[in-house]
Amino acid sequence: MIKKFLFAYFCLVCVVIHPRMVEKAITIDIVEEWVNKIQYIHRIDMIDGSKKETWSINGKTVSAQEYEDSILQAEMEENRKKRKKEHEEQEKELALKWDLKTMGGKKLLELSLKDVEVELKKIDDNKLNNFLVFGANSLASYEELMDLKNKIIPDTNNMLNLSSDKINLQDLNKQIALLEPYKDLLKNTFAATVKNAIGRCDDTKMLKELLELI
Repeated sequence: MIKKFLFAYFCLVCVVIHPRMVEKAITIDIVEEWVNKIQYIHRIDMIDGSKKETWSINGKTVSAQEYEDSILQAEMEENRKKRKKEHEEQEKELALKWDLKTMGGKKLLELSLKDVEVELKKIDDNKLNNFLVFGANSLASYEELMDLKNKIIPDTNNMLNLSSDKINLQDLNKQIALLEPYKDLLKNTFAATVKNAIGRCDDTKMLKELLELI
């Protein structure tokens, strides 16, 4: 709502009425309001203490009651539009935050997957198949290795292939938490496996090939 006091005007008007002169004191107050793109004007004319008020809406003269009712209705509509706009802005802000979190989460998951695949490729070397070592600080078992290869990694790829609007952020965070530890687990498994292979190897050629893996 925009409210303006257009002007307050006072003057003395001298009127000559033969054979005498009469002075009239005139005061004019005009208040203009804009509510919901509707113009409201309240005019007060004071002539020698006599008060006259007029009300108009978009240039059309109306009664005082019509004026007040219309302003009240316009204010309600203006407030409704304001609340709607605020709600829409909040929705846009939340949507933007969601998109950014999803985008960041997908990127983090993608990078984690690349790290895991690099370490997994080292263990997948055929030379190490007979020397695999599992333990507390590495992969717990061969079954866990197969679960990583056959379920966790495919599930991760499927999630990365989804568009952002189809991804549940909670599921995305769970997948990140599930995948991230495997980088270090695979590193430890590889180190323990190579150590085991070197310790058990009695072939010069094989030993050289094992050393090349490090």
